[in-house]
Amino acid sequence: MRIFRTKHGMTLSEILLAVIIMAAAFLPVIGVLSSSMNATEKDENTIRGISLCQEKINAIIQFPYDKVPTGNYSDHEFVSENTDGTTRVKFGTEIIGGVEYISKMNVASETVTFKVPTCDFEKKGQNENEPDKWDFSDEVYTVDNMVKRYNVTVYWHDSGKSGGNMKSYTLSTLKADIRK
Repeated sequence: MRIFRTKHGMTLSEILLAVIIMAAAFLPVIGVLSSSMNATEKDENTIRGISLCQEKINAIIQFPYDKVPTGNYSDHEFVSENTDGTTRVKFGTEIIGGVEYISKMNVASETVTFKVPTCDFEKKGQNENEPDKWDFSDEVYTVDNMVKRYNVTVYWHDSGKSGGNMKSYTLSTLKADIRK
């Protein structure tokens, strides 16, 4: 009678081969996780830059029209006293979350042109009760120093270090002096 021995368990070489195969399968997964973490950090820096730009433009348009003169501002602080307290807006360098953000503002006066259709009822044939027969002419009005354009730009490096690509975000708005 012959006795057969069956093999139970695994050899050391089989275990090592299985570990090597699993390690090779997980290396790409680890690489993807690392890349996505770097992309998330860049996205956080971008969100902070956009928020900072929005915060500054929202604050500066709260100032009275004559308190923000035309010009370029890269290292300047605006201060306004009002019934709600003191409002401060600083343009220049700020460190947020370990990243250096540089904010700048340009304020320029805009010339505004209005075209107003008018009707002269004193002219022959103009009847106030027949609007479909009215003859309109365009009066053009040009006004200087009534509207200012505010351009706020925030700059930062996408990696948070000076070696990364410089990124920027700009917001623009108009403000009118309607007291004129």
